[in-house]
Amino acid sequence: EPAPEEAAEAMAAYGAADYEAAIAKQLTVIEKRPTDPVAHFNAACFAARAGRTDDAIEHLRRAIEINARVKELMATDEDLDSVRTDQRFAELAT
Repeated sequence: EPAPEEAAEAMAAYGAADYEAAIAKQLTVIEKRPTDPVAHFNAACFAARAGRTDDAIEHLRRAIEINARVKELMATDEDLDSVRTDQRFAELAT
């Protein structure tokens, strides 16, 4: 099943550094695909870029619950650099 059109719109907003718009679009993606770990991971990345640490951590937590391999993405994704020092990030990453 192809990704919802909002996924492309979210990526376009992200590319334009409009992280709040990216989050809004990505939340619609999550509503349509609540068990898609990548949808939650991308929401975490957008939230981290927007400085919304709590939201980023919650989206990461949900992504990991769905698929623990998300931890591999967490290790290297620069979008998450703003939340790496958060104790909750360290707990999720282990």
